[in-house]
Amino acid sequence: MEDASPRSTLPGELSVERPELFHGKALPGAALWRGFTITGVEMSDKSPMTRRGYLKLSEDIERMKRVDRQKAIHDVATARGHGDISENAEYDAAKEHQAFIEGKIREAQNRLANAQIIELKNAPDGRVVFGVRVKLSEVNSGDEFVYRLVGEDEADVKSGLISVASPLGRALIGRELNDTVEVRAPGGLREYEILKIDHEE
Repeated sequence: MEDASPRSTLPGELSVERPELFHGKALPGAALWRGFTITGVEMSDKSPMTRRGYLKLSEDIERMKRVDRQKAIHDVATARGHGDISENAEYDAAKEHQAFIEGKIREAQNRLANAQIIELKNAPDGRVVFGVRVKLSEVNSGDEFVYRLVGEDEADVKSGLISVASPLGRALIGRELNDTVEVRAPGGLREYEILKIDHEE
């Protein structure tokens, strides 16, 4: 008998018990996250994230602490040494930048604490689920695009990462190879064909 219990190797990591059900429909016994089904997961206070996104965010936080924070502290100290801080514009600017850096660190830490890693290692081939990379063809133009479906906190269209909550993400979730989907865009209705579904991390 298969062990369906979640395992955890990173804070917030979770293996979805029945990944074949994570396809955007409300199914019995499934928890909903912003309109999407993630079986066996209480997502009300969590945001789904890929393992890759979780590790990248962790690295970004460490870099900001190690590099950006230390530079900001150095800049404040340097500006303070240039005279009376009550009339020192350089000091004010350095302090303002320091506060900005600390705010970015806190925001990133909150995002990390709120993240739920979704792993779909046993996801069925040929179906679009959270975390997969999808190759699409725009039916009218023939233009091809490659996107990975990720959580909102890690979405970056320029890097080929689209949120599952985006119009295209919503249209793709649960679809299969060679399916076509329609997405209403500012320029009108667009139709895409799914050419490839890649489950590799």
